Amino acid sequence: HLKDLVGQLSDKNICAEAVCYCCVKDDLFPDRKSMGFPFDRSIKQDSKELLLPTMKATEVPIDHSARH
Repeated sequence: HLKDLVGQLSDKNICAEAVCYCCVKDDLFPDRKSMGFPFDRSIKQDSKELLLPTMKATEVPIDHSARH
């Protein structure tokens, strides 16, 4: 964890709505990983890491219609 730390610790007011996404409002990111990590990387379909007994691959349809 300490190798990944950006080095800015602040007691500024936090942005409650976005704190789960980007840590503290107007401060540096909490670590050196890119925003979205690890979901910003592609996973090979035949990856051995996906073959764990507790995991499952499922296609999910996404509907961008106006109905809610």
